[in-house]
Amino acid sequence: GGNIYYSKYFEDFIVAVGDMHIQSQTNILNHQPIDTTSPKGKLLFLNLKISNPDLISENSEYPTLKNILATGLRNPWQVTEYNDFLFVTDVGNFNFEELNIVNLNEFKNNNNKPYLFGWPFYEGNKSTGVNFQEVVLWSEDRKSYSSIFKYVDNNNTPPKVFYDHNAPDVYRAAIIGGDILNNENSSFDFS
Repeated sequence: GGNIYYSKYFEDFIVAVGDMHIQSQTNILNHQPIDTTSPKGKLLFLNLKISNPDLISENSEYPTLKNILATGLRNPWQVTEYNDFLFVTDVGNFNFEELNIVNLNEFKNNNNKPYLFGWPFYEGNKSTGVNFQEVVLWSEDRKSYSSIFKYVDNNNTPPKVFYDHNAPDVYRAAIIGGDILNNENSSFDFS
C-alpha cells in the first residue's frame, strides 16, 4: 500500500509507505515501521525535514529520519486532510482494519514528534504480542538504551475506528479509501 498526498497544512507532499514485509510461515513481524532510521511503515514528508523523532533502531550508528510525520503503519492506502485533521486508512494484517485520525496542530505542539500508530505492536486496539529484541529506544547521547515496549504503550495513538475484517458476513473487507464531500448538494450526500 501507499500513496502521495499534498498537504495544505504543511505545504508539502506526504508519502505513505507500507512496511513492505512479506509474512513468513513463522509469523515473525517486521520491526521497521517503528524504526526511525527506516522509511518503511511511515508517513513521510517529501521535502520537509522538520520532524524530531526519538532514536528507535537496532543500533545508534544511523541518524533518525527528519521527514517522518507518523510511524507504526502496516499498509496505509489513503491519506486525506481536512480542517487540520489527517485521516489515514491502514489495512491490518490478520484481524483489524483501522482509521487513524490526528489533529495536525498536535505535531507542532509536541515538538514535531511523529505520531505513533502502533503497528506492529498493535493491530486495531489489540496487542499483537510481538517481542522484538533487536530494536530499542536510544538515549539522547546514544550511549544507553531501553526497551521499546513501555515507550510504545505510552506514546501509541490508537485508531479512532477499527473493525474485525473476519466478520461473519464479510471476509477480509479492507479499508482502502474515502473522501471528503464539500458540497451538500452533491448526489453523494445522503443526509
